Amino acid sequence: MGSLFKYVEKNRREMLALIRAVDRPAWEVFSTLSKTSQVAAISTHPKVRESAVNHVLREMGFGPMDSVQHRFTRKMYVVDYPLVGFSDDGVPLRVVLFGHEFTATHEAQSPGFIGHLGDFSSLSTGASITAEELLMVG
Repeated sequence: MGSLFKYVEKNRREMLALIRAVDRPAWEVFSTLSKTSQVAAISTHPKVRESAVNHVLREMGFGPMDSVQHRFTRKMYVVDYPLVGFSDDGVPLRVVLFGHEFTATHEAQSPGFIGHLGDFSSLSTGASITAEELLMVG
């Protein structure tokens, strides 16, 4: 979770604004804390964790319109969107990718389930990551 703390420290003001918008009582408590205590407290908020996970997915090459390759079949796909299942405290439990097979003709295709995050490598970054590792990467 060290990377989550770095992410929150770097984006502390934006994360406070997010908390203010979705959880006013928590914001009132967090806004009175020292900067160090604030970062630790903000890092535990479920919406901040969800935001960090979505940011990491985009940065690692698993966001919308990113190209990925299935690690076993070697087929290439274009991600339309990742779908993340979170626990109540904002920990990612499962990430599945929806998209379509990469074709030379680039014909329009409806997105469908292509697999779980851990089954793919990003073609742009070379990254391969599981849902359990998302809050540790950054």
